[in-house]
Amino acid sequence: MSFSDTGKGFGGVVTASNGVSYSAGQATPWGSSGCPIIPVAYRRMYGHEEAPTLLKKEARDSALTLGDLGVGVWGRLSMQVLRKSHRQVIGTEIARLQIPAGAVAIPAGLPMRWVADLPIRIRTRNAINRFVKEHGEGPLGHTLPAEDVMEWRAVGKATLIDLLCVIESAELDSRGLQTVDTGEHSAMRKSSSEGYDHLRDVAAWALSETSATTIGDALGCLVGRAIAVDEWRQLAEFRLLALSDHPVHPYRAVQAWADRLPERERSIFISRFRVGDGRPTLEEVGKRLKLTRERIRQLEHLLLVELSEYMETRPGRTIKWRVDTIRRRGGVAFPLDEVRDLLAPPGPQPDYSFLFKLLAGPYVEDKDWLVLKSALDDDPSATILESTDRFGCIVMEEAREALSVWGLDNGLHVRWLSRGGRCRLIDGRLVRWKGPLGDKLALALDRIGSPATVEEIKDNLGLDQSLGSIQNGLREDTRFIRSGMTAWGLAWWGLAEYEGISSTIHRLLQTKGTMPVSEVVEWMMRNFGSREGSVRSFCTAPAFVIEEGSIRLRRADEPYAFPPTPLAEAKGAFALGPGRAGLLFKVTADTLRGSGRPVGTVIGSLLGIAPDQDLAFRSSSGETVRVTFPATTNSGPSLGSVRSLCVTAGAEIGDFLNLVFDRSSLTLVATVTDVGSHGTGWGLVSRLTGINEKSGLQGLAAAVGSEPGEVRSVLRQRGDHVVADALPHSPGSSGGDNRP
Repeated sequence: MSFSDTGKGFGGVVTASNGVSYSAGQATPWGSSGCPIIPVAYRRMYGHEEAPTLLKKEARDSALTLGDLGVGVWGRLSMQVLRKSHRQVIGTEIARLQIPAGAVAIPAGLPMRWVADLPIRIRTRNAINRFVKEHGEGPLGHTLPAEDVMEWRAVGKATLIDLLCVIESAELDSRGLQTVDTGEHSAMRKSSSEGYDHLRDVAAWALSETSATTIGDALGCLVGRAIAVDEWRQLAEFRLLALSDHPVHPYRAVQAWADRLPERERSIFISRFRVGDGRPTLEEVGKRLKLTRERIRQLEHLLLVELSEYMETRPGRTIKWRVDTIRRRGGVAFPLDEVRDLLAPPGPQPDYSFLFKLLAGPYVEDKDWLVLKSALDDDPSATILESTDRFGCIVMEEAREALSVWGLDNGLHVRWLSRGGRCRLIDGRLVRWKGPLGDKLALALDRIGSPATVEEIKDNLGLDQSLGSIQNGLREDTRFIRSGMTAWGLAWWGLAEYEGISSTIHRLLQTKGTMPVSEVVEWMMRNFGSREGSVRSFCTAPAFVIEEGSIRLRRADEPYAFPPTPLAEAKGAFALGPGRAGLLFKVTADTLRGSGRPVGTVIGSLLGIAPDQDLAFRSSSGETVRVTFPATTNSGPSLGSVRSLCVTAGAEIGDFLNLVFDRSSLTLVATVTDVGSHGTGWGLVSRLTGINEKSGLQGLAAAVGSEPGEVRSVLRQRGDHVVADALPHSPGSSGGDNRP
């Protein structure tokens, strides 16, 4: 990167419209001692980010940040001119950063020929000269925003950085003014006066941004420790108010600046940047002012540029201080309540908190936090929350390292990860609370330290989930085993697994062979707390055979016979012929949710289903309904979900569903009946039972296992009142509604 010689042109000292003076003689080429390495606008916005590694090595400071790369950084570097390779790396690093909103490239009032004569790169000078040729070489009539300069032909971020840094190097501080002034006494007077002014500025800053009341307090805030040198003690007790009046509140300074704007610009500024009932859109403001949306955006941008210039002047300095304070205190993220004092308006004054969050960051609100918008994409929280241990606990050492690299203050790490209820601090461990339920269940059992019931697990962590959800979570996660009828434990505890009474008996008999029933009962009670009656009942499951007080597994060549349950006692069951059976039941909420139900041993016997068999019946509309018979159950075969059947038929809660199964063809016919919409008679009886009207009372008697004269009483005794009530009052007559 080469630099041209400084031209003559305007030369000397010039003063911009914002009151800042510049000297071409003090200007220094970018990459040389005396010139900042990155511009002030970038240092303010991205000051928390790490400096390039080569500069950290050169300064021997691993904590060096972009905010340190002003003119003062040269005192920490051994080199006084950056090598070409260094400039290229730094240029690439800066080029990835977004241009800060409101960044000023050339302040109003600077002569463009004077700017062109600064020690800038040839490429930069060519861009300025093209501007001079088109607009003239005299003082700039308005501020040039950085974004506008970037729209010039052949101008990139490297050119912009060169221009910003060199112009900043030309700013005159107290030392610069002394070198330009003539006369030793005049220089001394200026030095003394400006030194006092600087002290006044420090006092005003401390009164505005800290709780300090004395110079000692202010210096303590600046250097982070109290100054105890004897010579400073008297000065440390000097009252700040003796040096400066209370400065204007930043919001009042903004309002004073806005009040001087032309009416149109003032209306745009207040509408878009002052907090009120709602921030109108660019389009809404444009309609009110009869301007396009794009024109409102342009004017809004220019207003922010002008405000940025005003912040560099003495009247606007409190705005700049407040912006810097918010940025320093906020960092990449900060709880909103801890910066609320910086954003609150003074009494009834207008609220410009939105503007200050924009200028300082911009910051956005996220779950009661202020977060730097440019840092959102780099937030490591998602990765941290995915990298937990087997209990869903955050690995804090890794989390703290990632959050520190991101730029979050160490004292805020736990609060940041816990915001919005994402995590919860339990026993000193930060637990991912919005993660999988299994993590929390494992943590609860680990805290309890022994097998526990679902209720105990729920109460241990105060979980919001229902007992059913917790039960399902335990069943579906391989980290847990059932260690008793009601108890659950962690798999790595090495406990004996309980799979239900019948399955556990089956596993026991596979290991032990034939055992006395009494020993099986005693073993189940001792190991799993099972009840004696429950164990003896499950010993009658089809998988087992009981002979002379002992129990063994049923052999494959031993057929199973259903217990002789009378048909007349089987509610809802109807024998319709060889391999054909009807099943009647009422539709409930569980039915519509897809829950299954027992069908009883009578239906099982009528369909000829064997233990461990699964029969799939298909309806005429294409739905499949299963009847299964696990060998380890003691409740007989079960009907699977009929939800799809109910949906197809339009069944509602309270209706009756009659299923007629045909074992030979594995088909079924489903009939849904709203009893209230039908009159009594054989038509309704046929819908409920599958008995053809021609079969009459004789056929119904055979279907329920009774004599014709006892049909109504048998139906009532076994609970089929709806069928009994549907029968005609005169036996054999068609009476009532006979529609199919």
